[in-house]
Amino acid sequence: MFVLINKTTKMERKTGISISLLAILILLGIAGYIISNDSIGDGIKVIDGDTFIYEGKTIRLLCVDTPEKGQNGYKSATKYLSDIISNQQLTLEEEGLDKYNRTLAWVYTQDNIFVNQKVKEQDYGKIFVYEDTNCDRLKT
Repeated sequence: MFVLINKTTKMERKTGISISLLAILILLGIAGYIISNDSIGDGIKVIDGDTFIYEGKTIRLLCVDTPEKGQNGYKSATKYLSDIISNQQLTLEEEGLDKYNRTLAWVYTQDNIFVNQKVKEQDYGKIFVYEDTNCDRLKT
């Protein structure tokens, strides 16, 4: 009769526990990133009231400037943009890149909301002319 005795060393047990803990921490970190990422569930991540990521591109609303983080109105402008573009298919009329390599665009939702205009109309932002951009669309 043979008896097989599993002789696991303390080092092997510690290594196994370390790898398990590392895997758990990585999974928790990924879950935390996803939850806290201001992602609105449809591949859109809102950065602030005039900037968001859509289909892997950073989009800057053309001719609109909203408060930056830490400024009065930042949270409400960011929430407003999130509310109007969430669960929407967006149409972008791209006009180039800004100095931060963001795509400058006129943005429309599938419900035919002109996002740039709405943000300005609702007083979450003001007109901001970038270089020689014609912002007449927002003045009507």
